[in-house]
Amino acid sequence: NFEQKELKELALVSWAIKKHSLKLINENSLQSKARPLQSTILRLENFLSSLGLEIIDYDGVKFNEGMNIEVIDAVKIDTKEAFIKETIEPSIIYKGQIFHKARVIKAISKEN
Repeated sequence: NFEQKELKELALVSWAIKKHSLKLINENSLQSKARPLQSTILRLENFLSSLGLEIIDYDGVKFNEGMNIEVIDAVKIDTKEAFIKETIEPSIIYKGQIFHKARVIKAISKEN
């Protein structure tokens, strides 16, 4: 479906803008000047939500085998429980249906 393809791309781009902007703001101590950017991102997220799009970022979420995601890599670190180290692409849900699975990097215990 042409419309779903365009909505998926819009969702991925908006997620990337948010992720990269927040990283830049945090790294450069620009929090006090970032309010307009954060407000714009929130408006974009609200607009996408009004279209029926939900974007799910799994960074830091505890991993379980039943998750509907694609693990593209695993890294061994000092951890007791597996978790999502990084979301490469988020899950995108459109009107309650997953039409793009998240692609993630999983962190696992060095002992495994």
